[in-house]
Amino acid sequence: MKYRDSFISNSSSTSFIIGLENKPKSVEETQQLLFGNEKYLPDCFNDAILYPAKEIAKVVFEDLISTKSLQDDEFIDLVYSLELQDESLRNPEYWENKDIEKMIHEICKSRAKDTVSFLKRKWSNRQFYHLEYNDDTDIGCAIENGGVFGLLPHIEINNH
Repeated sequence: MKYRDSFISNSSSTSFIIGLENKPKSVEETQQLLFGNEKYLPDCFNDAILYPAKEIAKVVFEDLISTKSLQDDEFIDLVYSLELQDESLRNPEYWENKDIEKMIHEICKSRAKDTVSFLKRKWSNRQFYHLEYNDDTDIGCAIENGGVFGLLPHIEINNH
């Protein structure tokens, strides 16, 4: 999770955990993985604006080539943050009691371990990668909010 200790902006970011059978070796291969035969991605807020799929694929490819696959503990920690976020949204009153808060952390950690174990069995032929995008550019916004990873097994973690 992100904590801000300076001014507050309306910028956001989203973490993506994606499962790949093989890491793509080119921008073109990345484009095919993400978009199939589509050449453009419509803006998530205005269908009249289109982003070239190749530009988005280039950004994702460059991020992927510098990213190592997740180790189990990293994967669990990311899913754990998602579990905590979900629990705090559903039951904000629980966080007022330290004993309950401790119990929730333990439950969320256990759920995260179970989730990762399940996903690794379900997609046993895949490696998992963590990528993060924010909406401070048009392309960043398109990746963060546009369903770019919809054709791949993935998890989204909103870091607002």
